Amino acid sequence: GDRAGMSGKRKAPEGPSAEEVDKCLVKVRELASILRANAHKEKTTPKELGYDNLFMVADNTGDEVRAKIERLAGQVINTIMAGDGLAYTLPRAGGTNVKFVEELDRNYLEYASMQRQFADASQVKKTTMMSRLMQLVHELTKKGIHSTKRDLFYADVKLFEK
Repeated sequence: GDRAGMSGKRKAPEGPSAEEVDKCLVKVRELASILRANAHKEKTTPKELGYDNLFMVADNTGDEVRAKIERLAGQVINTIMAGDGLAYTLPRAGGTNVKFVEELDRNYLEYASMQRQFADASQVKKTTMMSRLMQLVHELTKKGIHSTKRDLFYADVKLFEK
């Protein structure tokens, strides 16, 4: 086509005025200052982020596992001595209580508990299995022996069979 009347140069688009740039930079500096001030206050736990009922599942050493089993055994002894019979209250893990905390990029468990009572006829076998499992794991941790679920199953096949 014909370019009559048009110069071959394009006019550059106008940018923001110096006043607009200064106004924007003031806001940027303000935000940078806030970020620097809060940098050391990074929230690193669910509780700091407002989640009160979450805990992280973590690996425990053999000594830690043994101590937890011993604490639970002490609680069980207390329930028996109080006349309430053999009962365990334990954290329950399941698909319904897993919560992903995006800010920490990690899964946590929402605390939910289950109770096993030996006096409840429908829970006798599960309570017995739980007691035996804790006994086996306690013995293994005392000896510093690693084991698989399969090994535990074969330690008492009759009890763990369906």
